[in-house]
Amino acid sequence: MNDFFVRTSYILLSALLVAPSLPTPVVGYQSPAPAAPSSAVTLQSALTALSPTPTTDVSLSGSVHSIAGSDDNTGTATLKALSSGSARVDMAFTSGTVSEIYSSSTSGIAAAWVDATGKSHQVPGHNLLAEPAWFSPVVSLSRRLNSGQVVTDIGADERFGIKVEHFSVYEVPNFPQPAVGVTYQHLSQLDYFLDPATSLPVSISYNIHPDSNAGQDIPVAVEFSDYHAVSGVQIPFHIQKFINGTLALDIQLQNAVVNSGISISAFAIQ
Repeated sequence: MNDFFVRTSYILLSALLVAPSLPTPVVGYQSPAPAAPSSAVTLQSALTALSPTPTTDVSLSGSVHSIAGSDDNTGTATLKALSSGSARVDMAFTSGTVSEIYSSSTSGIAAAWVDATGKSHQVPGHNLLAEPAWFSPVVSLSRRLNSGQVVTDIGADERFGIKVEHFSVYEVPNFPQPAVGVTYQHLSQLDYFLDPATSLPVSISYNIHPDSNAGQDIPVAVEFSDYHAVSGVQIPFHIQKFINGTLALDIQLQNAVVNSGISISAFAIQ
């Protein structure tokens, strides 16, 4: 694993990468087997529970606690996302501001992460496929369900000590894939864990990968709690992000705004 993952301890993205190519196949990966629906809970019911009407954008702000090895910092965070796929996270610490930017367009997705000194860093395309709006269940679900991605009902499960309904979602590309090994499906896979009583997401999970090895999975989990209704949309005000089982980001929101008409220019990559 290279210094990028050691230094940052959370996902930050590459500069101006568009339509990433498939990685070298690695034998051994198999997609999850479909399971029969286990309850009335579905991803569509989760989206309805989150927002009965379409949500086009969210803008969130609050405090953030970042843990990256021996680095332990507190500061403020601003998080924005569009249902079209663009997303941005800016975290301001005493040492400087760290940013993570996805910019989605009809020609593909461009992405970058910027460190506290203002320097941009590049990572390979296989780390662009998971979830730009990892901090916003309503934007994430809306984008994936509206883009025709494949949904598999895994069934009853347990997450963070809570009984949940488990769903796996992945994107099918419009180009041939290798018969075996790491596929676009695996790299784009995102798992949702829903509270069966409320249908609200309590967690999502996906994988990131070292720059030079798309076949090595580094698990990421995001936990959502403390939901509040904002203009009719359920927003989790407590967000915790775990990298490889270790807490990396702890975000407590103070403010949330939905459907404010955020301009695409807010996600421009310098």
